[in-house]
Amino acid sequence: MDLNSGVVSDSGSFKAITYDRLNAGNAFQDGSGLYGGQEFDDNQSFFDYNLRGKLGLNPAGDDYVDIDQYDPNLYSFDMFSPDELLNGGNSFVSYYGYDPTGKKVSGATDINSYFEDYDDNGNFKRFVG
Repeated sequence: MDLNSGVVSDSGSFKAITYDRLNAGNAFQDGSGLYGGQEFDDNQSFFDYNLRGKLGLNPAGDDYVDIDQYDPNLYSFDMFSPDELLNGGNSFVSYYGYDPTGKKVSGATDINSYFEDYDDNGNFKRFVG
């Protein structure tokens, strides 16, 4: 990120980040500090929200975070929403019989559930049984 221009180039499914967008999420907009998820069309990524929490930063804040300066062991799959991991068809992961974080699942699913069911955080579940 060029700290003078405040813009990061678009990377796959992730929206380009500008200083204006840093405060566009539900956590900042409604003052609650809570993540709204895809269910409420939150502009903040789930990864950003979780990373700020792990670092002890205000999830609604606009602190500059350089993810390359932290130990890779800080990061985990559960910090990302399923759609962030699926990356618009250019997947960082693939799974069948597991959830996006690697936990084994069982049961059947249907195509409507895949596109309509949300988890407790307001992100699509993307269950693949």
